[in-house]
Amino acid sequence: MRISKFRIKNYVSYHAQDENIEWIELDRGINIVLGANNSGKTALLDALSRAKSRSPHRSESTIPTPDSEDTPSIDIDFEYEFPDNDLLDILRNHGRQSFVQVCDTDSSCITRRIRSLQTKLSQETHLRFSASPYEIQIGDHRESLEVLKTMELPYYPFAPNKNERFNFEADQVKERLSPGEETWCQTIQSYVFRNVFKFQAERHIPAHADVALTRDLKSDASNLPQVLYTIEQCDCPTFSEFKQLVRCVFPNISEITTRKISQIYDEDDYLEIYVGYNGVSVERQDLMIPLVGCGSGLAQVMAILLGIVSSKEDRVFLIDEPSTFLHPQATRDLLKLIESFPRHQYIIATHSPTAIMSVGEKRLLLVKRENMVSIVKGVDVSDHTQLEEVLREIGSSRSDVFGMDKYIWVEGPTELACFNLIMDANEGLPDDVQIQDLVNVDDLKRKRDAALVEQIYERLSDGVGILPSALAFIFDGDKRPDNYGEADNSKGRTKYLERWNFESYFLDFEGFADIVSDLLNAAASSEYAENYSTDAVQSWIDRNRSNEEYFKGRDKSVETWIQNIDGAKLLAGLFSELSEHTLEYDKPTHGKQITERILAQNPDHFHEIVDLIKGILEKERQPASA
Repeated sequence: MRISKFRIKNYVSYHAQDENIEWIELDRGINIVLGANNSGKTALLDALSRAKSRSPHRSESTIPTPDSEDTPSIDIDFEYEFPDNDLLDILRNHGRQSFVQVCDTDSSCITRRIRSLQTKLSQETHLRFSASPYEIQIGDHRESLEVLKTMELPYYPFAPNKNERFNFEADQVKERLSPGEETWCQTIQSYVFRNVFKFQAERHIPAHADVALTRDLKSDASNLPQVLYTIEQCDCPTFSEFKQLVRCVFPNISEITTRKISQIYDEDDYLEIYVGYNGVSVERQDLMIPLVGCGSGLAQVMAILLGIVSSKEDRVFLIDEPSTFLHPQATRDLLKLIESFPRHQYIIATHSPTAIMSVGEKRLLLVKRENMVSIVKGVDVSDHTQLEEVLREIGSSRSDVFGMDKYIWVEGPTELACFNLIMDANEGLPDDVQIQDLVNVDDLKRKRDAALVEQIYERLSDGVGILPSALAFIFDGDKRPDNYGEADNSKGRTKYLERWNFESYFLDFEGFADIVSDLLNAAASSEYAENYSTDAVQSWIDRNRSNEEYFKGRDKSVETWIQNIDGAKLLAGLFSELSEHTLEYDKPTHGKQITERILAQNPDHFHEIVDLIKGILEKERQPASA
């Protein structure tokens, strides 16, 4: 489950004169809400958690005079996405009979309406809740919950099995529900509410609670000790995973446990969480510290991570200003951890630039407050102008975001994606080093352009600091100056691949023809399928491998052809000819796909590139006098 989009009207600082309020879209995975202090970030998270304690919007547009009696109504609409059509599963796994109300008295009409609802629940993946009017919508099926509540309609049993035909008996129809019984709307609504968690710095998460066994963490984490105790006693693998995750954020913690504390007098026993730190032997249980004696950030992180690992259901986590209860490195570590659990959705409000750089795939939302009204808009992370606006709003600059990072600059998006894949398969990069592609790489038409680009980026990096520090610039071999020797590749910051271009590294992989055959069969016209077999691909490569068009006078002998061939141009010709000009070779897309396939079969195939980058990193670690 995730929140796919929402819209807010007349809630705290959110107000819209227009009835057609714009929907704000959210992504799966991580969504970061950025804005200055008092811009409306916390109010947005409160709205998404359906908090009842906040007030409606108050301004001259909603309360025109001091003696106005009308209180503006709060309107918050949500659209939830349920993957794999699991709305029926929610009702099926509820464990109790659900009921449905129908505004009709004819039995055939009632049966038809209920069967239609079954079909909708089995097919639709999106569900909407509206606050005003209070209604639920699935596809074109709407139910006004306020109207049904006041009409005193009978309750019909609802079968949540899509293949089960509905036939009701008179004795199964109820005039009113007994305690614990729910309509299908209430069941789904309860499911949604208990799977939306909200964490904020000022909220107290209890370190002890009454003794009880439960795996269901409440959305406010108020039963954290009970869930932790249950998992520690009954699910050792999950408990071990939980402790390891906590150590990733707080590496000084060695042990976590929940103890049952017995009272001396007639008071009931209770559970309390204890924490052990590095440097204390396992035998010294007496030196473990109650969680209540630790910082509030630890309790928050434990609740977040336990909510992530303890549930088989997809959840939504709303995290308000993590930098207020965690220092910057712990914030980065936490965000990287939650990024590794993409089945959940995370909506994180912050004014810290740390969050922007801590995770890869994310959606950014900017909250700005103009006079008394908060405005939310999506941010295109590829648009530098929009990113500059975000940084201004949170009072930061590029140097704040990039100041401690070091970049290895590569030619274009193909090298960016593929070099990262290659290094991930070969021990990865240090946390403070990133690979980034150059802007306007198409301007690199001449060999001397590479040196010019280095000079420009050096001055920007070392001067005003608007770019990260440049460790090196890696260009294709075709940019290498004519007088450039092998020894030169170990000097300075400009490095060159040993081959004419990156695509040349594909051509001597043993299974290359198989990979290209699969790509052509998946994307090209099936009309020419006989051209896409592995034998046909290999035959084309063998015929064209020594074609002068791909060498332009360079040596193409058996010993040196792989260094001198224009691999990108050969792949363009291969894709075009075998597909009868219906499919072009797309460098970023196909290059990444080919790289992934090669790495899956032989991670060491790109060892020349790995050695080049590791050499750059090794040189960076050497003392300046070396």
